[in-house]
Amino acid sequence: MPSWMYLLCCVTVFFYQTMDAIDGKQARRTGTSSPLGELFDHGCDALTTIFISLTTLSVMRIGNTTPVFFAIASVLVPFFLTQWEEYFTGSLNLGYISVTEAQCAMMGIDLTSFFLGSDWWLQSINIFGIEMRYNWIVISGVIGSGIFTSLTNFFEAGKAWSKGSGNVVKGVQYLAPMIISLAACYVWIIYSPLELVSSFPHSFNVILGFVTANLVGRIIVARVCGLPGSTFPLILIPLVLSAAHAFFFKSSLISDSYVVYLNLAWFSLTYLHFALGIIEEMCKHLKIRCLHIPYPNPATQAAQNKSK
Repeated sequence: MPSWMYLLCCVTVFFYQTMDAIDGKQARRTGTSSPLGELFDHGCDALTTIFISLTTLSVMRIGNTTPVFFAIASVLVPFFLTQWEEYFTGSLNLGYISVTEAQCAMMGIDLTSFFLGSDWWLQSINIFGIEMRYNWIVISGVIGSGIFTSLTNFFEAGKAWSKGSGNVVKGVQYLAPMIISLAACYVWIIYSPLELVSSFPHSFNVILGFVTANLVGRIIVARVCGLPGSTFPLILIPLVLSAAHAFFFKSSLISDSYVVYLNLAWFSLTYLHFALGIIEEMCKHLKIRCLHIPYPNPATQAAQNKSK
């Protein structure tokens, strides 16, 4: 990539981070905060996480090997677990290493590639007798951070269960869709005759990104509406069938080159359908318009009354 692309990546991440930080303040300032706004906020975060992660991996010249899948999963899984934990605790706990720290790290990676070149990440250093490239040192830190954050989520959810907010059975049930998705992807990778992550580095990982975004949206809707969480959404059937096709038939009935794109189309369309349907239903229930700030609103009226 040309060097200016790295700077552009940094600028866009900074813009996204800034807008993500002030949207809630803007909603409260105009008196338009609502459960739909929360769903919009976290839903957009869930959707953009996969694309920002893939961009950062590309900037570091990480390649398209199977371990990349685990690096992507170590980012997506903690995001889902944070929402899963909030379902039981009622509060959003971002932990010690959260979204802001991750975004700052991504901007640092972009700037490093801009000033030093992306080849800098291919240099090696000896750590306790093991030669490791700089990019894989970063990926190891990402995976370790993801594991630590996930364990924190389990610990906080366990404290909530001990206080009567849910129980282990519900926790496992609502965690099942994410476990099934990861297991299906892993089985598909292992038993497919094609090197899925190498042959389809973006498409295959984006499938998991759309799956995670859908599951995050569902558990947020369940929490804000006081509904039970999903245990096995039917949208996961194509992913499970794809893994079964690879496991039992070695992907001999239909080439995985078609199956990957069919899954990508399915999960992108089902996420779009889910998002539009939820937005429409919430707007009707809350009697509000999406992406619209009414005028006058409670905030402006209060300011006018105060000036009088």
